[in-house]
Amino acid sequence: MWLGRMLSVLALVLGLSLANASAGWCPVLVCGAGPNGLAAPSSPSQQPPQGVPTLPATSALPDEPAAQKPQPPTSAAVPPAAPAARVAALIYHQVCWDDGGTFVVSPDRLAADLGWLLSQGWQPVDFAGFVARHAGELMLTGDHFLLTFDDGYQGVADYALPLLQEMAIPAVLFLTTGDLDRGSGLTTPGARALLDSGLFSLQNHSHGLHHQVSEGGLWQAATTLASPAELVADLLSANKIIRKLGAPNPVAFAWPYGEHTPAATAAVRELFPLLFGTEEVLAQAGVSLTGRIGMDWRSHEAVRRLFGSLSP
Repeated sequence: MWLGRMLSVLALVLGLSLANASAGWCPVLVCGAGPNGLAAPSSPSQQPPQGVPTLPATSALPDEPAAQKPQPPTSAAVPPAAPAARVAALIYHQVCWDDGGTFVVSPDRLAADLGWLLSQGWQPVDFAGFVARHAGELMLTGDHFLLTFDDGYQGVADYALPLLQEMAIPAVLFLTTGDLDRGSGLTTPGARALLDSGLFSLQNHSHGLHHQVSEGGLWQAATTLASPAELVADLLSANKIIRKLGAPNPVAFAWPYGEHTPAATAAVRELFPLLFGTEEVLAQAGVSLTGRIGMDWRSHEAVRRLFGSLSP
C-alpha cells in the first residue's frame, strides 16, 4: 500500500516537471548565476510562463548596495594664476616725413615701433577700455598699450591716421584747442576726420596754457603758475571746443610738459577722473597720475631695449 502511494507522488512530481519544461522555463539552481541562484533565459524566445515574474537578463535581482569605502580627500588641481595685465601708455607728438625734431617721428618710424610691439605680444587697448579698466569695470589679461598723441598736429591726421587704420590700432589725442587751425596745428576737418574714423578719442590738453613762462630764471609750464580759477576756466574752454568738434565731453587731461602742482591738481580733479603725466612723474611720491612712456624722444632701438627690460 505504501508502495502505491509513493508511486503516485512520484508520478505527480514528474508531471509537474514535464509541464514546466514544455513551457520553456525551468528554475534550476545554477552555481554562480547570481545572488538568488536563478539562471536567466538563454534567449529572448525563452520567456517565463504567464504569471511568473520576469527577471533581468544580466542578473536575477539587483545586489544590495555595497558599503562604500571612505576615499582619501583629493586636492583639486589649481590652475596657475594668470599674469597680471600690464598697460603701458605711450606718447607721440608730431608725425611727418621731416623727423629731425625731438618730438617728431616719421610714419615709417611709427610703423616700426607699433609693429615691433605687436610682434612681442603687446595688444592695443582703446580709450574706453582703458577708462573701464581704471574704474575696475574691465579685466585685461596680457600686455596692452594705450597709444596717445599730445598737442594736436595735422600730421596725426595726414600720416598717423592712415597707418592706424591699416593696423587697426586706436589712439587718444590730447588736443591743445588754442592751436586748432593755426600753423602746423590740426585743422577742424582734420580733427573731424580723426573722430569719424572711430579710432580716435579727443581729450583735453588745455586751451591757451600750453606754453612756458620764465619765473625766477626758470622756465615753468603756464599751467603751474595760473591760479586754480584761471586753470579751470581754460580747461572748460577747451572742453567746449572739443564738444563742438563732435566729441564727447573729455574725461581726461594731460598736463603740458608733465608739470603740475598740488593746488592745480586738486582743482583739475573736479573736472577729470583721469590725469596723465609723463614717465618722470612715476617717481614722485603721492602723485596720482597715469605716467606715459615718451616714444618720440627715444630711438627705435632704445624703445626695443626699454620694452625688452619690461619682460616678466
